[in-house]
Order: sequence, then C-alpha cells, then structure tokens
Amino acid sequence: MLSLNNPIDHEGKTYDKAVIMLAISPVNKGGNYSAAVSMTIKPFRKDASGNIEELEEHDKYVIIADIDQTMLTDSSLQSSVAGILQSLQSYLNAKGI
Repeated sequence: MLSLNNPIDHEGKTYDKAVIMLAISPVNKGGNYSAAVSMTIKPFRKDASGNIEELEEHDKYVIIADIDQTMLTDSSLQSSVAGILQSLQSYLNAKGI
C-alpha cells in the first residue's frame, strides 16, 4: 500500500492510501524491446474497525503505449522504471533465475 500525496476528502472521510494495479507488457520493436504500461491507482481508507473502504469513483488510470518514448521527456518515469527494474533484477538474482 502507498500513501497519497494529496489525500481525498469525501463525505467527511479522508482517503489517504492507495493500492496500485500495474501491468507491464513487452513490445518487440524489431530488435529492441520497449513496454506498454497500464496502471490503476485505487484510493482507500481504513475505518475504525480496520475495514477497508474504497473510493472507486476517484480511481486514476495511467496508460503508456511506449514507455521508452515517454521516458525521453519524463524524468520521474525514468527513475520509477529504473527502481522497478532494479527490484525485479534483485528478485531474479535472489532466486537464481
């Protein structure tokens, strides 16, 4: 779970957390690989009993058809992708894959 930088206040309740659904699909570009990315950011909160309350009408969607092309002008995307790839490589290394 992640914390929202801009919590959502809705009907007197604050939704300050989010979960992310992330799909990364490789795209063969004739000798090079890029990727298409789809991400849904789902805000939620926990009530006093610890139950999760989602705020689906405030879901955010990010779709990137060509991540390499988009990274040319988006430094925050560059650093995010680098972190994801580093984490995945660490997992592969730890599992001997």
